[in-house]
Amino acid sequence: MRYSGKSCSTAKVVLTVVTVLLVAAAAAATQPGTWAAKEDLPQARWFAATAEVNGIIYTIGGYSTDNVTGQVCGTVVAFDPAAGLWTEKTPMPTPRGQAAVAVVDGKIYVIGGSVDGEFTATAVVEVFDPATDRWKALYEPENIEIPSYPKRTPASLGPRSMPTALWSPAAAVVDGKIYVIGGGTGDPLGEYSVYSTVCVYDPANNNWDTAAEMPTARTMLGASVVDDMIYAVGGLTEAEFSAELEVYDPATNAWTIAADMPTARDCLATAVVDGELYTFGGFDFGRVASEVEVYTPGADSWEQSTLMPYPRWGLSAAVVGDTIYLIGGGLTNTLTASNYVDTYDPNLYTYWTEVAAHLDGAHGSQWRTDLCAANFNGELANVELVLHANTGDVHQTYTIDPSQQKSFADVVGEMGVEGKGTLEFRSDQTLRVAGRTFNEGGDGTFGQFCDFQPMDAGLFKDDEAWLIGLRQEEGLFRTNLIFANTGIRKATMFVELYRCSGGSSLHTLWVVDLMPGEVRQEIEPFAILAGEPNLGWGYAKVTVVEGAGIRISASVIDSRTNDATTIVAER
Repeated sequence: MRYSGKSCSTAKVVLTVVTVLLVAAAAAATQPGTWAAKEDLPQARWFAATAEVNGIIYTIGGYSTDNVTGQVCGTVVAFDPAAGLWTEKTPMPTPRGQAAVAVVDGKIYVIGGSVDGEFTATAVVEVFDPATDRWKALYEPENIEIPSYPKRTPASLGPRSMPTALWSPAAAVVDGKIYVIGGGTGDPLGEYSVYSTVCVYDPANNNWDTAAEMPTARTMLGASVVDDMIYAVGGLTEAEFSAELEVYDPATNAWTIAADMPTARDCLATAVVDGELYTFGGFDFGRVASEVEVYTPGADSWEQSTLMPYPRWGLSAAVVGDTIYLIGGGLTNTLTASNYVDTYDPNLYTYWTEVAAHLDGAHGSQWRTDLCAANFNGELANVELVLHANTGDVHQTYTIDPSQQKSFADVVGEMGVEGKGTLEFRSDQTLRVAGRTFNEGGDGTFGQFCDFQPMDAGLFKDDEAWLIGLRQEEGLFRTNLIFANTGIRKATMFVELYRCSGGSSLHTLWVVDLMPGEVRQEIEPFAILAGEPNLGWGYAKVTVVEGAGIRISASVIDSRTNDATTIVAER
């Protein structure tokens, strides 16, 4: 069934403030999950079709320029996760974006989509065989009603077109049949129509049929299969962004209504690992969504997982093993495509502290780090510590028995490193991790707490933070600034130093090309950079220009005792 609508631009503006406030509140409630960056796409694109066959990821078509109204492409590239490389394949005969994609018997079916920047919908179905690197294309789309379709056609004719030309339908496979769900026609930025139809393609017989209509007509939705049930989630209706999750049972040809996704959005990506449905990114009321929300069918409930380090919409997803690959997409609501490829491991928990040390410091100080990790689960925890030192990454593995705590005295020294770095704690179980970095002297130690947090607890692009209560007085107090990148790509920050009375900044500095896992320390910037060795009290403002997972702190040190106090950045 078709429904007409208009662009949701007015609703986007009205609800932007409410959405941002909700995101800020939800950011502290993240669940574990680990991100990594992989080899970039050879060409930036969004609204591409992505599928996995025999452990290789194929990304097909999409919009290839920085503007959604630009050129569609037929380019096909394949990513081998083991080699970490992209290779070009035979291009798709009909260049297009916003197509649905499905895999049956090792062959990739690309269905419908838009053939130009004017959102001209197509009904074309083309099939790619990765084993031969060849396409099977078809004749021009047919305007034939489903009941009049012949039930069998010669294989030489190629796959039949969809009954209706659509862009951004979703597709899912159950028992060798492809279910094409929803979709749209017209201009999604203006006048458009959305559909509730479910068309069923049988590759074995090369024929189309219909199934029960989806309860909520929509386009730009996601669809995935769990236990032979199809989960259709999110999208754009005739009037608004959708949070609906509706479940189709091919065995009974019936739909049921499940719990709404917490964040309404379209242009999202979906994937399934271990029987749970993961939803990534999308577009939501004037912003690019960073949410990763996880649905458990047995409980009919959602959880918020760790946020995407680089939010995107119009992205696509594929699963290899238990790792989810997120391909391309738009980075901002200004219609900018990206070539990013990120992976998400839902079974790996990661915690960071911005600096751990085993080194001699100023004024005779000797800095060391101790930490403890507690496993309060009923299963053995397999743990990997990664020290991201200036000399390179150092890895060590351990196990922690159920209901036990393990201590790591002078952890950096025990890893054979003289120096400092960010410390990453990876585990297949949830852990409680705490530590202490301290100065060791003849009269004992003076220490400061090491906080371990997930990546998304840090600062993201355009975030601002303040370091207050800083001191610089010769012979009495000194302040060092610490910048750590727990994200997956390099970061840049802009730092401004101020005296207590505010006014013009005393000095500005750029922290550029801070690489993933890198920590930098700015030693006594008030004295050395601002020329104020006896400033007294001051503060600093930090703006993240590029990056994600940025941890910022200051260390105010009593020069008479080398006792250090950590100043945590205030957002």
